[in-house]
Amino acid sequence: MSYVRFLLCLPVLIALAVTDYKTHTIPKKYWMYLLCVGVGYSILAGQQVHRMVLDALALGVPLWMIFILSKGKMLGGGDVKLMAAAGVLLGTTNGYRALLLSLFIALVTELPRYRKGRAFALGPYLAMGIGICLFF
Repeated sequence: MSYVRFLLCLPVLIALAVTDYKTHTIPKKYWMYLLCVGVGYSILAGQQVHRMVLDALALGVPLWMIFILSKGKMLGGGDVKLMAAAGVLLGTTNGYRALLLSLFIALVTELPRYRKGRAFALGPYLAMGIGICLFF
């Protein structure tokens, strides 16, 4: 069943990564699709609704606080919503694994190209981390 979830999400994660890389926006349809897959999978697995809400909040709220405190300069609202959806899709523990993996890959990739004031899209890295955690 995990590989079915991975195969359902992979095309959307790729499209999300490409779109965010080009436009620096994550369209609502992508994170909503991942949220729906997460809810469906959780219901089939017998998980209660309050657990899904807690998983979404566990990942979404800390990132939302960073978004608010940085006034959107450190990460965008789409990144916050994507990781809240990832909380439902992966659960809290794997969601944080995906986030940390994403940030590590972003750091290794973007640090050599760093210039002050240059923004980069975080969505492709988040999609990569989510995809890897879905696969394993």
